[in-house]
Amino acid sequence: MAKDPSTENIELFSDLEEQFRQNGGYEAESVMSRLADGLGLRQDLLLEEIDTLSGGQRRRVDLVASSSRVPTPWCSTSPPTTSTCRPSSG
Repeated sequence: MAKDPSTENIELFSDLEEQFRQNGGYEAESVMSRLADGLGLRQDLLLEEIDTLSGGQRRRVDLVASSSRVPTPWCSTSPPTTSTCRPSSG
């Protein structure tokens, strides 16, 4: 799309950006940061692989994920007591 700034591509980008905004895309990072701060969790730990975190850190990451409105593709629970969270690649 960057190599073709046609009217069609500009409209497509505008539509997608509006959907992202309406779905809280710009607010998600801010919400997660505030939740992490409130739980005493370093924000950089939200981007770590879940297996590298201590048990207490994992629990706090679980709380941040469940308290925020993170889209379901980012976090899945299996089994119900253990969460695997991975940040979006985009």
